[in-house]
Amino acid sequence: MSHSIWAEVITPEERCRVDIDGVLCLSMATLMPHAKKGRTTLLLEVNGLEYAICSLIADNVENQPLRIFLTEEDEATIRVSGANSISLTGTVERDEDFTPEEDEDADSHGSLQFRDPSDNTFLGGFELRHFGLAQQNSMFDKVDLRKEETSLEEGALNDRIVIGLINSMKNSGDKAKIKMAKTLRSKLNQSIAERNTKQKSLK
Repeated sequence: MSHSIWAEVITPEERCRVDIDGVLCLSMATLMPHAKKGRTTLLLEVNGLEYAICSLIADNVENQPLRIFLTEEDEATIRVSGANSISLTGTVERDEDFTPEEDEDADSHGSLQFRDPSDNTFLGGFELRHFGLAQQNSMFDKVDLRKEETSLEEGALNDRIVIGLINSMKNSGDKAKIKMAKTLRSKLNQSIAERNTKQKSLK
């Protein structure tokens, strides 16, 4: 069993076919920076049927935690309706020893369902502790995705996920969380600037 991070930026009216080998768990939908005013809706088509997953509004509701599981057999397609692009993140679970079998109980919706897989490392979505931004909980496996980064692309991907978490705190209405979100965003901006400066010096 192995896990990898999955992310796509879906632009308005673009259709993104979900072509994965394994089980994709969609965990967060976030408006991209500098979003325009108005409602942007994330739509998911599964086996010919389309569902509205969430609607995001700039400066109001800028992100939405998700828990949606998809497999190749779902023939899923994702699109965005509205003025803005949406960053969609999640994880892919692959089982090298898994052999597909026909499921007598499967319905016409395929595996679009809300359930717990056997490995729940990121089942509840990403958390600050997964990026070294909060204390590790002894009840869970210690995970720091920042320490696992091996490329600039992975760093940029983690940046987008962290921005989604920070935006969620900013929109919580909790003064303590909002204050913490501002501090974390400042640190993230500084980290991104330092990384870009280092990259330019290597060229």
